[in-house]
Amino acid sequence: MPSRSDDISKLTNKTIITGAVTNVFLAVVKIVSGVLGNSHALIADGIHSSSDLITDGIVYVAARFGQQDADQEHPYGHKKIETLAVTIISCCLILVALGIIHNGAVALAVKEKEMPQSPVLLISILSIIINEWLYRYTAINARILKMEVLMANAWHHRSDAASSVVVTLGILGTLLGFEYLDAIAAMVVGLMIIKIAMQLGWFSLKELIDTSIEKELLDKIAECMLGVEGVVSIHQLRGRSMSRDILLDCHIIVEPYISVSEGHYIGQQVKLRILRKFAEIVDVTIHIDPEDDEFVKNSNNIKSRSTILADLSKYSVDLPFYNNINKIILHYVDSKIVLDIYFKHEDPTKEFIIDKVSEDYLTVLSDLVYIKNINIYSM
Repeated sequence: MPSRSDDISKLTNKTIITGAVTNVFLAVVKIVSGVLGNSHALIADGIHSSSDLITDGIVYVAARFGQQDADQEHPYGHKKIETLAVTIISCCLILVALGIIHNGAVALAVKEKEMPQSPVLLISILSIIINEWLYRYTAINARILKMEVLMANAWHHRSDAASSVVVTLGILGTLLGFEYLDAIAAMVVGLMIIKIAMQLGWFSLKELIDTSIEKELLDKIAECMLGVEGVVSIHQLRGRSMSRDILLDCHIIVEPYISVSEGHYIGQQVKLRILRKFAEIVDVTIHIDPEDDEFVKNSNNIKSRSTILADLSKYSVDLPFYNNINKIILHYVDSKIVLDIYFKHEDPTKEFIIDKVSEDYLTVLSDLVYIKNINIYSM
């Protein structure tokens, strides 16, 4: 039985090949008809269609390699290949458009008087119909496959349909006696192609440099995160696109005195909720904070566990029940440390008053300025 990846590959190849074959047909028909029918606009449109073969090839390569799974060298996958392909397609389109504009300008400068023949009008109308169908076919499959590069190619087909509309109007106007309107239409086609190319290139460049996703979507994600039990607040929520996928990372603030495992559990619930609600988000990295570290910065007084235990041992002689300490839990809060000290009180004959022991520890350890508070517990 074929796998889902095989089905995706087959649909992708079918879509690209269908577009390529159609472009070959349109390019030949339009260029030949334009030459025989004296239409600069139709020749320009034919060149546009032939240039689509280059972009079809780029789309094929990008789709083949961009859909590969993540590996050791590319832990986030290969979908940026598709984004790069969109950038290349936009550059190719701009070069083709400049050539079309140049040819139209030359035709105006030499003041050619040859009028386009009536049959070219039918060819340009046929081009509109075929390109619009090709756009819809490719766009539907691009949405199914969630492939940005295929959607870019779909809009390329839509640009062909739009340029054919302009060509049709230009030819029709010239046939009605408006001199040079055909050449002007060719130049308009070039400008239209440049506009579409710049839009495609701009969006792909923003993705390549990891531009943030839209604020409206980030606000919805933040609202979803804050609805998870245990999340006090969030900050440093960031998202970037990779083809049609979105990668997120965020700091969530939880109560400072909960256990590590509970904080991890809350983070996992946030991640699961986001992945279930937003289909376009494929990965979420959660950082757990006991406080808002955008405002509370670690000072030079922060100590590691080994340093703190070494400091406590220096005062061990003056600390009551020091040898009965079973475990110490550290809470790093507000650039200082809160100690939870658990005693194993085995001798019931010795008086153990929690408040008194806590007061003694605070007094003895008062020189340790990094200690914010001490909580004493008897096990």
